Amino acid sequence: MTMEEKIDMLVEKTSKIDMLIEKTDKLERNLNLVQKDIKELRQDHENMNRILILIEEDTSNKIPALFDGYSFHQQHIEEDEKRLDVLENEVDEHSIRISALEQVN
Repeated sequence: MTMEEKIDMLVEKTSKIDMLIEKTDKLERNLNLVQKDIKELRQDHENMNRILILIEEDTSNKIPALFDGYSFHQQHIEEDEKRLDVLENEVDEHSIRISALEQVN
């Protein structure tokens, strides 16, 4: 192999090494970007977890109050239904008495 051929071969190998170095640099930059994105995603995830915890705490404190309010209203509805039954019975009784009085006159 001549000196020129050896030099050409070395130049070609150097060119390939330079290409590999460029590709490695590009991969390294891309890896840094991916790592940065992963870090941001982790921070977003942590923030969402904090928000979720706040929502759960806020909601869990309100659910018993809502249940108590529902029970309170349900109890009043039942009491009102009982009073309505009594009033309906009285109206029926009064209607019968009025009918009886009208028949007497």
